[in-house]
Amino acid sequence: MSRVKRTESGGYLLPLANAEIDWLRFDGGGVELSFNSDFAKLSIGSSAFALLRSKWPGLDQWLSLAGRRVLRAEASESGDLDLDLDDGRRLRIEHDPDYEAWQFADNAGTTLVSRPAGVGVAWWDDD
Repeated sequence: MSRVKRTESGGYLLPLANAEIDWLRFDGGGVELSFNSDFAKLSIGSSAFALLRSKWPGLDQWLSLAGRRVLRAEASESGDLDLDLDDGRRLRIEHDPDYEAWQFADNAGTTLVSRPAGVGVAWWDDD
């Protein structure tokens, strides 16, 4: 049974409530966040990460995400993703016109991917 829940607005609640960001890995122009010792991973693609860096330019802002807890993680019907953090910050990853902006996967076999051009979210479970 999937732990992802649909919202009334057609979006998706990701199973990250109270998950802690353990580490960040910067790779190929993007970034990967790991939650609760590899329980789940969120990969942010290079073009989406470039847009985020224009809003959060300092490396220290990114490194300060380690140890933060996610209060709510919601993907919109168009493929934008909002992570509300316990320190009051919101990380908004907008869909990309040409690429998959982000991908979420957990160790229960759930995967969600923001599809290009705002056409939505692809979602599948192993069960």
